[in-house]
Amino acid sequence: MDRRSFLHATTFASAGMLMPKLLHATVKEYPDVRTPANQRKFTSKAVEDTIANFRKFTSNAELGWLFENCFPNNLDTTFEFEIL
Repeated sequence: MDRRSFLHATTFASAGMLMPKLLHATVKEYPDVRTPANQRKFTSKAVEDTIANFRKFTSNAELGWLFENCFPNNLDTTFEFEIL
């Protein structure tokens, strides 16, 4: 590695460590992108309780938002519910 490439790489690495808030997008509020309740194929109080419990015990707001949107969507779009 030549001197110029080394300085270039270490400058960006140092800036990334010194200014993490500038490199990561921060969103104060996350949009609700869940399918409306009247259009869902599958609903469950246990799923809603699991989401509430997960959000209560995680300190990462974005992770809680992802789980709240992705977990029920996965159940709604992946599985076919049928009463036999």
